[in-house]
Amino acid sequence: MTRKIALYFDTSIPSALFQKPDERKEITNKFFSEFLQNYDVYISDIVVEEIKATPDESLRNRISDVIKNFNVLIQSTKAEDLAYEYLKFLKIPEIDALHIAIATVEGMNYLVTWNMEHLAREKTRRVIDNVNFLYREHRLYIVTPKDFFD
Repeated sequence: MTRKIALYFDTSIPSALFQKPDERKEITNKFFSEFLQNYDVYISDIVVEEIKATPDESLRNRISDVIKNFNVLIQSTKAEDLAYEYLKFLKIPEIDALHIAIATVEGMNYLVTWNMEHLAREKTRRVIDNVNFLYREHRLYIVTPKDFFD
């Protein structure tokens, strides 16, 4: 049996389905309907906690419903250590470094995000490639849902 390509979603992906209508919402909806069945989708316990912290109960319940069938990865000491290495070279929030590290340590092929400020940007991609190479971790591709249509 062939393993499907593994996608790790940060919180921005399921949340995008419920934002005001815009290009991100439209692309995310299209991505879910056209591509999701072709992949194994993962989130982390961090994503679950971020969603639980959503103040609006109705929104929290709708986002929770979207992620209920996704595989949940647990933050490990190895991921925390790797996140620390990323933070030596990147000025990004610790939680974003943890998303990257969990996806890397758990063998994900892609980290899918709408976080353009910290994650889906060239500098972050280069640093992650270099740190992962130095620590003999596999290559993680950081992309947006839009990249699947290009």
